[in-house]
Amino acid sequence: MKHNLTIQRLALLAGALILPGATAFGSITFSSGYFGSVVHTDQSGGSITSFDRGADGNLYYQTSSSSFNFDGFHRWDGTTQTTLVAGNSDWAGSSVVAIGDYVYYNSEDFTSQKIHRYGPASGANPVSTQISTSANSGLYGHAGELFITGAEGFGTNHIYHSTLNAEGDLNADPAADLGETFGASGPLAFDANGNLYYAPGFGDLSIYRWSAEQVNAAIADPNANPLPTDDVLWADYSAVYGNVGGATGMTFDSDGNLALTLTDFTNPSYLVSLGLTEDGEWNGSISELLASTERLGDLRNFDGYLHIATGDTILQIIPEPGTWSLFIGFSAIGAILLKRGRRRSGPSGK
Repeated sequence: MKHNLTIQRLALLAGALILPGATAFGSITFSSGYFGSVVHTDQSGGSITSFDRGADGNLYYQTSSSSFNFDGFHRWDGTTQTTLVAGNSDWAGSSVVAIGDYVYYNSEDFTSQKIHRYGPASGANPVSTQISTSANSGLYGHAGELFITGAEGFGTNHIYHSTLNAEGDLNADPAADLGETFGASGPLAFDANGNLYYAPGFGDLSIYRWSAEQVNAAIADPNANPLPTDDVLWADYSAVYGNVGGATGMTFDSDGNLALTLTDFTNPSYLVSLGLTEDGEWNGSISELLASTERLGDLRNFDGYLHIATGDTILQIIPEPGTWSLFIGFSAIGAILLKRGRRRSGPSGK
């Protein structure tokens, strides 16, 4: 992977590198060849559960309190943090996703699961509005449409779908149920060909894949052609990471590998990358980018770099150890913390 970082960008990053003894990141151990740069640290005192970049170029995210309540929905424009929606008694949601000129986030109380819409982000007077109580846990965008993982109550995960109108509302409310999948609700991602990948959040240490044709058939007629549950297992990582609870965030990196966070409440959490063969199968390899003694949050790919939520901070993962020599010329801040991790290889895919 080649990243043509300019000298100016390197200088800016140098002031926000993760250093030895940094309290906020004492929980993180980077694998050899990786280090991190702080993009933003929340100033409200909450933990960042999810984030995305809006059409206006600003960073939007929501936070959770120590008791898991909704702690606020915020915007960071690179200079100023603005709390757009104050914390309340809802439980914090797990997703923020930008689709078109709107940003969606979720929360819930004891009676309903809520989807909120903020925008238009580039407009003069963007506002936040609750637009649906459709069952949801995770919100995801693909081809300008909304995909949802979730379940009614505490059942097995389903994948839901709705197109969006010009005002950013769901055209199908509640969202159409494309079918029951596996395990507890977890993240999903689409590859460049429109194939859908899903990783349960708890109780099933696997990743499943549906072809673009299967997804389109389910959207066209979910009753006649729901997402199948046979022959869709893509990878089983339990032999390598059997101590985690499940997946939290997932995206594709710039090399076309599937990156995801594997988390647990008591054991270490990991950011890993699974390699693909030319025909899109798992090649059996798992590369570990970092480990953390705390739970890791959502995951995004901005400008060719992975970004991850960890505690109150959004961190950019930089995979080029050679660029560190360039940072030395800009700052005397000391040596970067690069603890040697490990590259793991799991059993062959499906």
